[in-house]
Amino acid sequence: MKNEIKLHLERVLTHYTSGSHYERLLEAKDEYFNLTGQVNEDDEDYELRMNSFNDWYIFQFVSKLSSRAAIFDYVEEHELDEALSNSLKGMNYSLFEYCGKTFRGFCGFKDVLHNYKFVLPKESNPPGLLKEDIFIGRTIKWEDNHYLLAGLCLLPKEIRGKLRKQSKKLRKLNDIKQETDFLLKVESLKTKWVRYGHIEPDRIFSFEL
Repeated sequence: MKNEIKLHLERVLTHYTSGSHYERLLEAKDEYFNLTGQVNEDDEDYELRMNSFNDWYIFQFVSKLSSRAAIFDYVEEHELDEALSNSLKGMNYSLFEYCGKTFRGFCGFKDVLHNYKFVLPKESNPPGLLKEDIFIGRTIKWEDNHYLLAGLCLLPKEIRGKLRKQSKKLRKLNDIKQETDFLLKVESLKTKWVRYGHIEPDRIFSFEL
């Protein structure tokens, strides 16, 4: 990830998880893991889930003690320039598919929910992803480049068709809240599937808009 973006994300996470903001963090943990399912340290995807929580906390969680997400407070308090502010405030939460390497060596992705393709800068190779992996995550666009944040929720490939179908329905509605509710529900179903691994994913991932 671009060093400038990475530095600001580290700063906002450090600042809003300590001191007077600690109660805000605890409130966020209760809400996020109630929405997406509880996490255990021995879970295979523990680190990814904690990264997902951190991303959600910074960019999306609105505390009862505040009127907006932490990133908006951070941008205003630090008087960042307009381009960088818009980049940080314009985080994209979505369903993605890893398309593999392009002929020029870039990592190609498709935003399934919003129906467009993009590549990451060469220095931003995503760790551990295989071609056709489908996952929920977040991206930031800065200086015409897309950057993938660390929190990923990898999903079983068997439900790819269902996810595409639901994404198409959501695009027609063009409602960010419904998109967010859908993605958080899929994250919760992923947790359920992990807990009941003997059940076919097609039976777990059942939803209607």
